[in-house]
Amino acid sequence: RNSAYEWRSGSGAAREIQQVYDTFDSMTEEIKELRIRFYEEELQKQQYRLQYYQLQLKPHFYLNSLKSLYGLAQNGKNEEIQKMLLSLSEQFQYIAYDLTAMIPLGEELTHTQNYVNIQKIGKGFPIHVTLSAESGLSQVEVPSLILQTFVENSIKYAPVYGRTLRISIAIRLEDLDGESYLHIQVADNGAGYPEQLLEDFYAEDAGRLKGHIGLFNLRARLSLIYGERAYFILSNKDGAVSEIFLPVNSKKEETANGTAAG
Repeated sequence: RNSAYEWRSGSGAAREIQQVYDTFDSMTEEIKELRIRFYEEELQKQQYRLQYYQLQLKPHFYLNSLKSLYGLAQNGKNEEIQKMLLSLSEQFQYIAYDLTAMIPLGEELTHTQNYVNIQKIGKGFPIHVTLSAESGLSQVEVPSLILQTFVENSIKYAPVYGRTLRISIAIRLEDLDGESYLHIQVADNGAGYPEQLLEDFYAEDAGRLKGHIGLFNLRARLSLIYGERAYFILSNKDGAVSEIFLPVNSKKEETANGTAAG
């Protein structure tokens, strides 16, 4: 084609066309590099924000654990202290990992049960947890500590002294608008969420939830990982009910695939 064009228009025009093509090709490569660099910078910013929320969660859990140990020590319950320290060592090891990473649901369930065992020792009331989960979901990846946040809320707000606190966890896949979602529900038989907490949770001013570290932290982490595709609901129905909906494939993975393809 080039030789035919040169024959009709002369070699000078062909060289100019080639220069334009080379310039355009160079610009395309530069734009591609800028897109990749911008994407990498956004990912880095996202990692920094997630790490900030990780640091926010750790002292929250550590302080609550120390308070429980102090209560046991005051009552001279040395055997319970020993059991709790063993469970805490496992839990500390778990939350020492990078909370920005996604983990298998089965692993999150294991450590949630360990958290419940810790609370059984430190609290003055019995706690019973039941789990109902569809088969084949143990390897679905979820953000770490996602279940513990809801179970922790049940233990915090639900206790009615003199009776067993019952917490049920139900996990299943649901199809919403043609997309597969992991639906996690945590319910208890307690007094339910305080009305002020529900008002803060559903308020247009997201800053009102900052007083509730676990919920504020979870909402921020979900937003960073999934964008607007994940959400959770709090309500009261014969106790507190917490529901969370997670797309099975994270937005982060889709974005990465889209960038590579581009």
